[in-house]
Amino acid sequence: MNLSEASQDKQPKKTSYEAIAYRELRNAILTGIFPPGYQVVEEYISSQLNMSRSPVRSAIKRLETEGFLEKRDNKRIYVALPELDKVLDILYIREALDGMCSRLAAQNRTAEDIEKLNQIMERSRMSIESGDIYAHHEIATVIHYAIFEASKRPLLARLAINYENQISLFTYDSFKQDDMRVRTAHEEHCAICRAVIAGDGDTAEAESRHHVRILRERMTMLHENKSRAMNSSVSQLRP
Repeated sequence: MNLSEASQDKQPKKTSYEAIAYRELRNAILTGIFPPGYQVVEEYISSQLNMSRSPVRSAIKRLETEGFLEKRDNKRIYVALPELDKVLDILYIREALDGMCSRLAAQNRTAEDIEKLNQIMERSRMSIESGDIYAHHEIATVIHYAIFEASKRPLLARLAINYENQISLFTYDSFKQDDMRVRTAHEEHCAICRAVIAGDGDTAEAESRHHVRILRERMTMLHENKSRAMNSSVSQLRP
């Protein structure tokens, strides 16, 4: 298990160390280097990234706030374990938040926002062609961020980004489980972006809510499939 050595290639400014630690830790969690239940030790991460413990500590706190990490009764930090009920609750909140942000983005988007959304859609298309699921997941997150920011409602955007981050691990798992989901998610994202670009608030909100509902249904289905597989394995072990 090795974290990226990007931080060792050059000496960045002090203010960027936390960003590097955050990115490397988040990537390690999303890609399974640090699986659910893995204990994250500040001192070990610091040595792996060749930096002091202070920026690593800040990155860990940020990831804990976003739901990637959790502090247990023993005061130690672990990669958060999947909790379907929590994810579904977040998705119900996200349906409302994302829908409203998309409607406001359609009303308030600027020429700069439109250019940004067009560029991101192209990057998303290219990631589909490359078959790089992780890259597509990261770009999908950027699409959501761009729409939230285009709403020009900073508080709503911060809330939406927070909830987006909290289920990032689960959306990535959804992509890994089904290659076709990557393509359909791309189409859903483009439908939202096109409505925002066109200034069509009704369609932007409707497409955004539809996208989150699809995700909620997939989360439920994946959980049920895993439960059936687990029960089947147990039954086969019985005499």
